[in-house]
Amino acid sequence: LWPGEAFRTLVRALARRETQKGELGRAESYLHLSADLGRDPDPQAVGDLAKLYIRRGETERLEALAKEYEPALFHGKTLAYSQSQAERIVQYHVTLGRIYAHLGRWGDEQTPDSAIFQLERARTWSRESAARAEAGLEPELVNLLADGYLETQRREESLRVRTDAAQRYIDQGRVEAAGTVLKPVEKNQLLEGARDHDIQIYQRLRTALPVERLQPKVEKLQAPQATAAEAGGG
Repeated sequence: LWPGEAFRTLVRALARRETQKGELGRAESYLHLSADLGRDPDPQAVGDLAKLYIRRGETERLEALAKEYEPALFHGKTLAYSQSQAERIVQYHVTLGRIYAHLGRWGDEQTPDSAIFQLERARTWSRESAARAEAGLEPELVNLLADGYLETQRREESLRVRTDAAQRYIDQGRVEAAGTVLKPVEKNQLLEGARDHDIQIYQRLRTALPVERLQPKVEKLQAPQATAAEAGGG
């Protein structure tokens, strides 16, 4: 790491510590420091700021974050492409995709300032990034991309995003992750009108997972203890 990048890594670590302590204001300050250090913004720090605002339901601040950093993020992403920095490219696409998704800017594959465009490219580059031991998007981002297709009336693509990711997770031995992305399929009625081939893929993946991975967690209710009179038949 060059000195500036090493300092950014340290500052982000301090931000995570403050977040764990519940000191969100101090965490935000650290993340702004990391984001603004250097000629190009730190995509991880901007992404962590976005997650902070999303967590707190602060849509207006998320919108302001997008306006403040959007031009610089696009510039930094272009630079990362010119230097073939696969992992950095993924970070830029993920940050932009997450922001656009939570602002409801779904768009399509031809619209750069949209969630679908950015998350699709993050998906492609994350597969190609040799630096990632677990290639592919994390479940949260798969869910966002699949939701984007569902919101834009592209149910077939939504189903395929989920089954493609689930297959990749199963191949990696990540059963819980596979269950996470498959759970919404039936709830969102993605099988209605789907092609037979796509339905068969889903059913095959479904049978490969333990049942509990596809069902929502419910609290187990204990039966009330019988009173002495009830136990004795009184």
